[in-house]
Amino acid sequence: MSQQTAIRSTLSGKPQMIRLLLVAALLGAAAVGLVVIPRALGMTLDKPPMPLPKPLTSLSKRLGTPVRYIAEGPDRLMNADVLEALGTKDYLLRDFRDTKKREGEPGYELSLNLNYYASGNATPHVPEICWAATGMREHSKTNFNIDNVRRKDGSLVTLRMRLLTFYPRTSNVSEFFTGTQQATQDDEKKLKNVAYIFEVNGDYVSNRREVMSKFWKPGNRFAYHTKIEITVNELCSVEEARQVVGDFMRASLAEIEECLPDRRLVSGEIESAATLPAETNR
Repeated sequence: MSQQTAIRSTLSGKPQMIRLLLVAALLGAAAVGLVVIPRALGMTLDKPPMPLPKPLTSLSKRLGTPVRYIAEGPDRLMNADVLEALGTKDYLLRDFRDTKKREGEPGYELSLNLNYYASGNATPHVPEICWAATGMREHSKTNFNIDNVRRKDGSLVTLRMRLLTFYPRTSNVSEFFTGTQQATQDDEKKLKNVAYIFEVNGDYVSNRREVMSKFWKPGNRFAYHTKIEITVNELCSVEEARQVVGDFMRASLAEIEECLPDRRLVSGEIESAATLPAETNR
């Protein structure tokens, strides 16, 4: 190869080398930016799992001040297939009895279902899908507010809950359950009701879309959520179910939150549960 040919070859390779160096520099700057910029803005993009401070099964079996709701039997267990579909092993299925009511009255027996997800990788499960899959026909779905619910820190919150109402599968309503006739006024008092809400990163929302948006709020250091679901075991009207669920949530929320991560961990107000005052770090 002549000297001129070698020089031309060297010169022709320089633009390609420059382009490669520019690409490498841009990639390096982007990588640094993904680390430096979020830190500078107080953002967390890679959110680690948030473990429970204590098992959900440690929830008190006596709720309310004075005590109103009592769980007398053992907690119910889910089988392996259900747990796999649910996507978590942190759950609680517990039945409570309202000591202010007589047997058979709406709200005498309630079923509490708690499902906890330590990270934002799982899709929240809702009764709309699970109950409908069993063949039950939906009557209605509404949102309703529960005012003046006390949290574990003593503050009051208004909870916006989702209430699903289904026609029961019993002999006296079998005809309108299958859609062959209209429900009577008396039938409207014999409905199956289940309500739920999500605690996500320390806040409360009533639907899956809001859960997902709260998960990835850049200023939050974690992405976890809990589904709180209450089933009214007696058949009743929508209005009666709202009252029953409201009473139970006012009596139970502070105790439920004792099992959940402290919401101040999410914003970075505190670094760990060890920094909490002794009376709240139980």
